[in-house]
Amino acid sequence: IHLNKKEFIKNYHESYKNLMFLDYETIAQIFTKENKEQKENVLSQLKLLSSQEKNKLYIISGCKKKQLDEVFGGFTNIGLASEYGFFYKKPGENNLQNEYNQLFNMNDWSWKKGILPILKSFTERTEGSYIIEKESILSWVYKKCDSEFGLIQANEMITHIKGLLFQNDSIIVTLENDAVNIRPKNINKGYFISEILKQEYRNEIFPEFIFVLGDQDGDEEMFKYLNYLRNNFEIKSKIFSIYTVTIGRKVSNAKYYLNETEILEYLENLNKEYKNDGSSSKFSQSQDIYNMVEQSDEYEIYSKRDQ
Repeated sequence: IHLNKKEFIKNYHESYKNLMFLDYETIAQIFTKENKEQKENVLSQLKLLSSQEKNKLYIISGCKKKQLDEVFGGFTNIGLASEYGFFYKKPGENNLQNEYNQLFNMNDWSWKKGILPILKSFTERTEGSYIIEKESILSWVYKKCDSEFGLIQANEMITHIKGLLFQNDSIIVTLENDAVNIRPKNINKGYFISEILKQEYRNEIFPEFIFVLGDQDGDEEMFKYLNYLRNNFEIKSKIFSIYTVTIGRKVSNAKYYLNETEILEYLENLNKEYKNDGSSSKFSQSQDIYNMVEQSDEYEIYSKRDQ
């Protein structure tokens, strides 16, 4: 469904607390080297959104912390989530002096030792491929290879690695955006959103409006989690608005889509003055929604997905 601008803007302005998660790679699609003015405009709109007291805005990405810091390090009120949310800074904490928080304790990285030689072996015999080693994720990227051969190699690699890990169900292997990613199961964007929501509710902050934008394969986890809440609990849109949005009309777990050229327009409209028509109501069922989010501790999508 194409995202209805009038309804979207109305629900945003009439809510009292907003929570937004925007995928960096999706936003970066409209960052072109030939158009620095457009990039500055997008960053300006994001900064303005983050400066509004009722908003909490996160930029979430699969990339390393350093890459996010280079673009958003000076935007104090924008929260940053690196490596699918495993490392994060909350809105208000974002400066280069502050260290990233770690979403959960994870001290055993021994699984990398058995995986890296496999990645190196495939790299040697797949021209154009390369390895990206992050703190929590290993990636074998084949987007610069012959597309058909790269995919064949990727599928062979996945079979090989899954055979190696058959007794270790805490590590998953996924094929996303021309890359094979190997990471702990709970390092994904959906799990990050679930944990941030729980933190908000435990601090008695009850967002009425949640907006998630993404166009990467890994962003589907965010959509799945919010769909899980929507489908398993009775949420009336008048008190709790969830907008999961991807780019372009396609098969996705997102409920809505926008065209790439509309992203900036919608961001600008969120920042415009708005006159309330008097139809909004306060968030009257915060305790019910709190209980709903707490129950999502039993979120089984990740454990079931790979069976």
